[in-house]
Amino acid sequence: MTSLGTMTRFYRNQAVLNEFFAIGGLERGGGLMAPPAYLLDETLDFPYKSRSDGKEILFADHLTVVRFLGGINDERIANREERESADLVERDDNDCIHYRFDRLDWFSPFVDRYGPELTLVLDNIPWAFCAKANIDGYGQSAPPADYEQWAAFITALCEELVRRYGFETVNAWRFRLATEARLETDTAGFIRHYKATVGAVRGVLPGARFSYYNTAGVHAAASQHINPYEAIETVVAAGLPVDFAPVSYYSVPRYPQDLPAKDRAASGRHDGCKVSPWSVSPVLRAEREYPEHWRLIDEAAGRRLPREIQELGVLVSECGVRTSEPGARGAAWLLQLLLTMRAESDIQRAWHWHTVDMVQVPEKAAEQQSRLLRSNGWLYSILDHTIGGELVLLDVQSDQSDEPRFSRRAAAILGADNGRSYLLLSSFNIERDEPRSEQVAVRIPVSELADPVALRATWLTDETDVYRAVRNDLAERGQLEQAFLDKPNVLSTVCGINQPTDGMATPEGLAFVDRNFPAYAAIIQDSLRLKPFPGAVEQDGSDWILSMTMTTPSTVAVTWR
Repeated sequence: MTSLGTMTRFYRNQAVLNEFFAIGGLERGGGLMAPPAYLLDETLDFPYKSRSDGKEILFADHLTVVRFLGGINDERIANREERESADLVERDDNDCIHYRFDRLDWFSPFVDRYGPELTLVLDNIPWAFCAKANIDGYGQSAPPADYEQWAAFITALCEELVRRYGFETVNAWRFRLATEARLETDTAGFIRHYKATVGAVRGVLPGARFSYYNTAGVHAAASQHINPYEAIETVVAAGLPVDFAPVSYYSVPRYPQDLPAKDRAASGRHDGCKVSPWSVSPVLRAEREYPEHWRLIDEAAGRRLPREIQELGVLVSECGVRTSEPGARGAAWLLQLLLTMRAESDIQRAWHWHTVDMVQVPEKAAEQQSRLLRSNGWLYSILDHTIGGELVLLDVQSDQSDEPRFSRRAAAILGADNGRSYLLLSSFNIERDEPRSEQVAVRIPVSELADPVALRATWLTDETDVYRAVRNDLAERGQLEQAFLDKPNVLSTVCGINQPTDGMATPEGLAFVDRNFPAYAAIIQDSLRLKPFPGAVEQDGSDWILSMTMTTPSTVAVTWR
């Protein structure tokens, strides 16, 4: 048993994206909303824990506000007038700069709800400041051409934020200067940008905290166009603050032959796996790469910085079909990743994307749409009830411990604030099309579990997963999108992430899911209710040995008082 400290709400963070909210839109399931009623049912053992009696971002206590300044490209907002309306500044035909702070109105509901718990991301540079635009997949990434104009704008923006929301609130905010090094410059250029921007913000907000960007591809960070280690060392030596160390962690599963050249050396052995373990495993990169990256960050900063995963998730399947893994596979992957990151790197915060899946039938307004709970939301529903206990990483014995495709993790949360203790176990297989069973066992001290007869549990597996049920129903009715027909173990959201056909359901299928939603809500509710512990318990000296059969992918939550 290895203590990881007190269990906190470290996972309750999410990003909101300017391009959807600034034009009055609602990204699929990602806006302020009242929690779905079926998640608040008093008969649930793991009901949703609301922040308030109003609207909120589900499972989020802190928000990053991405592309806050505008600079959006036409891939994100197709309509030019709407796209330009997202910018907080414009340049007229006479080359004069005009601030457009009325565009901040969309942001006010988030401040009303989250107050000081906001990180503003100043990542896209508005079109008015660039001499020659550099457009990537998210917007304008060329640095400002005139840093005096830029600093004046940042100063005026901070003053406007204080006027709107009050000094005490805004002075508590954090600022991130880019997203994944998306600034078209070199290390020296980024240092200049950091100094100018941080200096302007601090002139108005002396209590604000700052960071550079969430590093992606940490195994090759030093060879990227901006070297974060060199940049941090330089700005710290100049007396500027660097207050937290964010990263991105995405799984982009690949077959070994499809790995980009830059990743092949890092990927290591494939151990006979069809899919590259490095690209799929929730454990390998978290153990091998991220601790070393953060060690180098701390060395550059001259102190230990709080470590954060500000973007986190699965982007696609190995066969190219887009998925965030909303089913049982996603929960098993996520629990192992979070536990490994806490154990190996002591992360202080982890972000998530959407935790519910909006069905999106055209005849309903966004607020009336049915919402399926994704697998990350299922896991967070469990974790929300474990707060305040001691988080302990457990050794797991398995009869498949030599199988390279398997990984497993277990943790106990002892003495939570609600008077209960918990055991969480996850079994994951790199190969999604080869579900296998393993016999696992963990030890719990007798001093922590007085009466094993009182053990209760719930689990998320292919048999209890609502997304598996939805996929099966759609396939049976001929309403499954073409891309999923020959991929029975690839699950995705019902409505597409980027394009409608990215989702599992055809338009007719969406209507069916909406009509049949009470049955799907009941499946989700059942996965949030406790049942008798499905394994065996025997005493071995001062320990109880809890054993059970787990079939990949699966996550089990056990509890006792």
